[in-house]
Amino acid sequence: MTAAVGSAVLRRCARLAGLDDVELATRFLSDQQVHAHRERAVLSRWAAVATEAGHDAARSESGAEGGFTVVTDRAGLRPGWVVVAEYSERRHEIRLHDDVLELAGALVERLGWAEWYPAGVLREAAVAHEVGHGRLHGAAARALRERLGVRALRLGRYRRYAHISGTPELFAHGYAHQACGLGRSPLLLTAALAVAAGARTGKDAV
Repeated sequence: MTAAVGSAVLRRCARLAGLDDVELATRFLSDQQVHAHRERAVLSRWAAVATEAGHDAARSESGAEGGFTVVTDRAGLRPGWVVVAEYSERRHEIRLHDDVLELAGALVERLGWAEWYPAGVLREAAVAHEVGHGRLHGAAARALRERLGVRALRLGRYRRYAHISGTPELFAHGYAHQACGLGRSPLLLTAALAVAAGARTGKDAV
């Protein structure tokens, strides 16, 4: 599996590690078309707030799987597409893609990132990430919107805060980062996976 990941791709992945977690999160938001007009300072603040909200949520809870059913398959790598895991609210299920987890493990080994992502933690982190998504409903989702502080509506004392695209994903990365005690945000490894998968499929995913 790793033979197709050449030295040029590994160098691109290694350069990502030179960016701190907030910068990676800011870039994640800036890559979304909906945020094309936003100032970078605003995106950076949103990135930091959403990530810290995920950290805080994980500190207040215990139990990585949180009662979700976990299933596995090997359907995470497709042309131009890479997904580590998926969460189904309807089925209360987390689906892990073992083909992507194996690629992630190979990247960690070849890039020397084991200090940040120790052996055996990748599956746990993938589950925790989806648990984070599962937690972000109802009051928790409203709390994140309020914390981000972008008002969508104000009528007297009544305020409604806007959903900001991309911030739930950063919340989930922050949740997994804290819950699993990782040295770096899972967003770094996700970005590296996108580079590697793009090379494997002939498309640039980043």
